[in-house]
Amino acid sequence: MKAEISQAEKAENLSMTNWFSLLGLAVAVLLSSLNISIVNVALPRLASSFSVPMSEVQWLVVVYLLAMTCFMPIAGIWGDRFGRKRLFLFGIGLFFCGLIACIVSESLTQLIAARLVQGIGAAIFISLAMTFVSDFIPATKTGTAMGILGTTSAIGTALGPVLGGYLISHFDWHALFYVSVPFCIFALLLLARQLPDNAPVPFKLVKSGRFLAQFSENPALAGSLTANVCVSAIIMSTMVVSPFYFTDGLQLSPAQIGAILSVGPIVSALTGAPAGKLTDHLGSGTVVRVSLWIMLLGCLLISASAFWTSVPVYLFALILVTAGYAMFQAANNTAVMTEVKEGQKGVTSALLHFSRNLGLMAGASVMGWLYLFTSTFFPATQNQPATAFGVTFLISAILVGLAQVMVSLRKGR
Repeated sequence: MKAEISQAEKAENLSMTNWFSLLGLAVAVLLSSLNISIVNVALPRLASSFSVPMSEVQWLVVVYLLAMTCFMPIAGIWGDRFGRKRLFLFGIGLFFCGLIACIVSESLTQLIAARLVQGIGAAIFISLAMTFVSDFIPATKTGTAMGILGTTSAIGTALGPVLGGYLISHFDWHALFYVSVPFCIFALLLLARQLPDNAPVPFKLVKSGRFLAQFSENPALAGSLTANVCVSAIIMSTMVVSPFYFTDGLQLSPAQIGAILSVGPIVSALTGAPAGKLTDHLGSGTVVRVSLWIMLLGCLLISASAFWTSVPVYLFALILVTAGYAMFQAANNTAVMTEVKEGQKGVTSALLHFSRNLGLMAGASVMGWLYLFTSTFFPATQNQPATAFGVTFLISAILVGLAQVMVSLRKGR
């Protein structure tokens, strides 16, 4: 009897260790998403503070995403080659250094450079986050774990506009970065203790998992990644383009804009974990296709909300878009990671985040440029921002259609 109790206690302790590890990974994911969205709502105010146009302050978002996008494949390969835990903790430490540099910056140039350091650090630990899930979470619960990480990412995205709007309204812009300090310290201390150590993978196995080779070896992966780029561009455009429309077209305050932008990510946070469970029960393919149809309807309604000048319609549409995005992320990540061979986990996880951040970067830069470019075709009236905003999200609906095509091709293969 004592032996049986001992084994049960051992299993319970192991389970708690796993959940603490997942908690630490979730906080790390929150750090990354929070530091994207907390700046977005403050972009108009930062442009005014530094006396620069929108195109220059956009680099605060773009350079962070660009650094993440460029370094993720490298970090995934290094993690498989030299050990994921050591590199993961180094990434969080580097992110913390970039965070401190943001706090002490006194010019736009210094702030952009600090955001670059932040982005490199985030690239390292985010690219490895999902690899640990497959290390200590059973395959039957992978969807749930992915949903939890997606929920935390959405929580960070939701906190960003609210905190950013409040802080930029009451304090200097430096305060935007103070809120991340305790999260960063907590994640570093918890994961240093809880993350499982993994032995480096032999170089031959790592070499076979190089991210360019993944596309030729697995054509279905290319469809998943392309769809990920499209939907991520759309979700970022709601966070970057919307503040300028609300400021120029509707004359809303930063606090009001932050409150509006937080609605969608809050819904995404609430639907992330259920979406993971739904993926476990219905299968990833079904959930991916349904999620894209929901996003398509949401994009069309966002476009209509601009022509109708209706904030309630926008809010309803934003709920659809972000809920669909949460479902897509949980199902798509599960579909990809459950088929990964040992020695390719790090690089495949990096590819998923690479495609996501490539899409986020496109949403922050290309979609932002599209909004400004479209507005030049219309007279300088109060309806100009609304018309440009509506056209931008009609094009977003086309991106969802492209994602549907890529998913269908993946299914055929």
